[in-house]
Amino acid sequence: MVVGTLANSQAFIARVSAAGSGLITHSDVIESCMTAARGRAMNLALTGTLIHGAHGRPLARRVAPGQKTWWLAGDWGADEHGVRAGRLGLAEVGVGRNFGPLQVNLSLGQTWARQNLGLDGRAKTEGTYVLAEALAPLAENLWATFGTHYQRGEADLRRGYLNAGLQDFSIGSPNVEARGVRVRLDWEAVRRLAGTDFSPYLDLSYGETRLAAHTETGGGFPARFDASTEKATELRLGVNAVRPLAGDMRLVATLEAAHRFEKRGARSTGQLVGLFGFDLPGEAVKRDWLRAGIGVEGKLAEGTAAISLNATTEGAMPNVWIAASWQRAF
Repeated sequence: MVVGTLANSQAFIARVSAAGSGLITHSDVIESCMTAARGRAMNLALTGTLIHGAHGRPLARRVAPGQKTWWLAGDWGADEHGVRAGRLGLAEVGVGRNFGPLQVNLSLGQTWARQNLGLDGRAKTEGTYVLAEALAPLAENLWATFGTHYQRGEADLRRGYLNAGLQDFSIGSPNVEARGVRVRLDWEAVRRLAGTDFSPYLDLSYGETRLAAHTETGGGFPARFDASTEKATELRLGVNAVRPLAGDMRLVATLEAAHRFEKRGARSTGQLVGLFGFDLPGEAVKRDWLRAGIGVEGKLAEGTAAISLNATTEGAMPNVWIAASWQRAF
């Protein structure tokens, strides 16, 4: 192994070994090893879309006491805030039953995401989740929602870097887990202005996504990453608006402010195989953002269909996505 400084004053490491061979600069090591952190951020955005996208209007799933319901729902969007640059989506099927004092809903779904990373790297993930929610009336027009979810899947991380000035890659395939809980209060239709019903809400959620420990293969400088967990505790204050249109159609809109309590993401630790360990601080996160959504809902094929367009300022959620669903009560 040889350690030195290039003509541009960048420190470098050169080696020939069974673990890998080549020459890499210190700055490329640091930048490329942040791939793990960005993979966690991608999964955190997926979790946020699940809770506040497909399940962003929990009262829309209500049915009359004694009735049952089932639905199909999905979200598809672009996740391009900050260093993130990619696409994500989810699709689910759900069932529910209103027992009178309580409605219980269960969902089973699939998630997928892809992010382009620096130095031509790439992160992909797919997973399956289960989600349970309970809706309960607390007082006139006041409803509570309690929810929890668990997701498990696998990531495909291609960490890119320059090896002696040429593009090189090392590949990792860690397992990914995500879980979370949520409590929400909705004050339904507390104010009507110009024929539009306004329903404010308060939402508190906690989610975490865990990237398992893994060792990369391929390339001149593979790395071993320790397990890491990204956490997000978020408070949301918003208002939903519903306005009747022609026939059974309704205009629906949402405006929301969100705050994340954590200041930084999780640290990334591990070892460049055969060389040295690293301990990188978590990246600073955007803690405050706004979300706005607008769409329509109405009767379709003996059920209720809804579609909406959502957008956020820079934050933990995707910057723009489409949400669609169809639900039938029986």
